[in-house]
Amino acid sequence: MIEIDVADKLLGRNIGVFRSPIREPEVVVNLARVISKKSQLHFRGIMGYEAQNASIGDDKMLFRFAKKRSRKHVNIWRQNVVNALNTAGFQPEVVNGGGSGCYQETATEPSITEIGIGSLLFKSHIFDAINSLNEFLPSIFFVLQIVRKPRINIATAFSGGYVSSGSVRALPISVIPKNLKVSKDEGFGEVQTPFIFDPKQVELNLGDPIFCRFGKAGEPLEHFNEILIYSKGKIIDKYKTYRGYGKRFS
Repeated sequence: MIEIDVADKLLGRNIGVFRSPIREPEVVVNLARVISKKSQLHFRGIMGYEAQNASIGDDKMLFRFAKKRSRKHVNIWRQNVVNALNTAGFQPEVVNGGGSGCYQETATEPSITEIGIGSLLFKSHIFDAINSLNEFLPSIFFVLQIVRKPRINIATAFSGGYVSSGSVRALPISVIPKNLKVSKDEGFGEVQTPFIFDPKQVELNLGDPIFCRFGKAGEPLEHFNEILIYSKGKIIDKYKTYRGYGKRFS
């Protein structure tokens, strides 16, 4: 697989992620030629992950503009690469694109053969700001336990540093109980996570659970061997993550 750069630029700023130096169709074709001459390698296709469309929300006008502009560019860039490969005699078996937040638009491209969707399967919280995903329900949580009460309005939980790649939007958030704030000085930490609350509204004691949502689902699952399936007050099943099968890809 050859990964191509489909990031966009807006107001002099890179909109997307820094993943590949390969952007021009002729460069992809030349690399495919090099690969085809190697007995131990075989060209299969291209990957074009469009982070700027896959994870940016619709809640701000600038974001909506950036995504609309990028959508047109990504379609053209990726199709130009496919056309150049076909002209050069390479038939890509795989043309990858998209991401959780834009799979509907990516699916309209005629050359696309697969779309990468990971975190959306669990509706991690960065996707709350994408209107087209409102029908998806949050389905993955982690629980922290209160182990210290340093102040009357602060309860400190053990662990919690399950931060995903990306901006501060990818930090975890607490959901149960409501109206908790994370300490700005410490945030969600690998050792502890202090929660600030109003004792008149919320009662927190040692041993109490705090239910939280991940920003994204892929990176945090590097920490866990299995996912527990919870329904109607009971754990009804469990599934191993790839880490639970002894795999690790980062």
